[in-house]
Amino acid sequence: MRIPYLVFMAILTLLAASCAGDSIPSESDAREFYENQWKSELEDGTIKIIRFDKINGKYDEVMGIKFYELEYEAEIEKSNGERNIIKGNIVFQKKIRGWKAPDGKFY
Repeated sequence: MRIPYLVFMAILTLLAASCAGDSIPSESDAREFYENQWKSELEDGTIKIIRFDKINGKYDEVMGIKFYELEYEAEIEKSNGERNIIKGNIVFQKKIRGWKAPDGKFY
């Protein structure tokens, strides 16, 4: 009687872990995507990202395809000291391997 209970708990734990893999893209995922978009400017010092904040997020499903639209606000500083606030959206699409960003990378 004790062994079936342990087997049941192990299966339950595995199921819970597999559901955790279906989580939505995080703020750090979005920031990584954003930094990849500005990679050359960041590397040569043309700009610096001062802050990056997730403002909102919306999960949606259209004809069986799952999407997550993450709204962000970033503050960048140019090499001349000028600072700009940039607002935008990043749309991730759910695939078997994870959440695919517009750059084709999985997060």
